[in-house]
Amino acid sequence: MKTITTLLAVGFAIVAFAPIVTPSAKAELVLDNTQQLLAGSSQLRVGRLAAQGFTTTSGPWQLNSVTLHVSGTGGSDFSVSLYGNSGSNTPGALIDALSGNASPGTQDWFTYLPSSTLTLDGLTTYWIVAMGASGARYNVFRAGWNWQPEIWTPHPGLFSSDGGSTWVNIGEGGSVGAFAISIDATSDPSAVPEPGQVAASLLLLGGIGGYVFLKRRKAAKSAAPVPA
Repeated sequence: MKTITTLLAVGFAIVAFAPIVTPSAKAELVLDNTQQLLAGSSQLRVGRLAAQGFTTTSGPWQLNSVTLHVSGTGGSDFSVSLYGNSGSNTPGALIDALSGNASPGTQDWFTYLPSSTLTLDGLTTYWIVAMGASGARYNVFRAGWNWQPEIWTPHPGLFSSDGGSTWVNIGEGGSVGAFAISIDATSDPSAVPEPGQVAASLLLLGGIGGYVFLKRRKAAKSAAPVPA
């Protein structure tokens, strides 16, 4: 009986703790169109902004980095930031000013990092906004609408020439446009147990239940009176 009680206790403990025994979080590219040919650029300076939006999948997520294709002409006030979403699906309130090269020169890929650990909610729209703060000119390059991977949902790239009061789609001739961008993030699986762990727990409990049943059946047979 003591053995059966111990097995049941172990089994129930495994089931109880299965939701918190999860695999390590994994960093991955969640949006990337950088393999596409560059298709022109948007010129930025004071009052002129470029924005690329996206909607996360079920989360939360941790934003790791954002990479853009940029060039500059000697300025040192280029910035890339994360914004929330407004009610009209345009950049809303500032969330974080990313850190990175503020004086991009020759056309190249530049990576920008959160200023601290930055958690993004699941199923939520955000915007990456690039801008300059002076008369120096910067170019943020565009790419085709072919995302590999496309874990998050991309939104059309937007451009503003009045400091973000109004925005227009950067696509030409009615097409959907996008800036050349690569976003890396880490998913947080802590809220959901792995299916394999749940299956293993149920299998273990089933095995314990079968063992208990057979043990009791055997004991019942042993205790039954022997016919005279």
